[in-house]
Amino acid sequence: MRHYKKLEEYGIIGNLKTIALISNDGPIDWFCMPYIESESVFAGILDIEKGGHFSIQPVQPFESMQKYIQKTNILQTMFSNPAGFVTVTDFMPVQLKDSEETVIYRKITCTEGHVDLRLIFKPRFDYARVETFVNAESQSNSGIAAKKEKIIQPSISCENPYTEAIAYKTLQNWIQETRL
Repeated sequence: MRHYKKLEEYGIIGNLKTIALISNDGPIDWFCMPYIESESVFAGILDIEKGGHFSIQPVQPFESMQKYIQKTNILQTMFSNPAGFVTVTDFMPVQLKDSEETVIYRKITCTEGHVDLRLIFKPRFDYARVETFVNAESQSNSGIAAKKEKIIQPSISCENPYTEAIAYKTLQNWIQETRL
């Protein structure tokens, strides 16, 4: 069961045009694109039920903590439980040209044991005021959310391809990079 977090329980990544707030237990709960003043993609920090998020968490109970890689804006969220240890590394590359797309990278690394993960991609455009569809492409089975001119395509295989994408992975000494 998700609950509202205090602001100090979030890390922040950005690209000089927008930011994402990432909870210390894994979800991206705030993200507007392509600019910080644009409509929201994820606004779970405002409405935990309707606002949307992109969550990467172990299925089993876990402890977590966050830190930045020294002298960078690269955020690491580390999860541990008796089964193993997983790190999610989040960053947004700076756009050198206005024509470049806004991208969030979420790199998942399992360094110990084997950990079952649940990934939930649940965008809610424009503060959940606009209906959002998440579809599964038949060839790649990647989740896609689209509203008017915005298309978001995380590189995860998904289930429940209607209003959210849910994926489960078991990791053992494994690295997965998800681009949003």
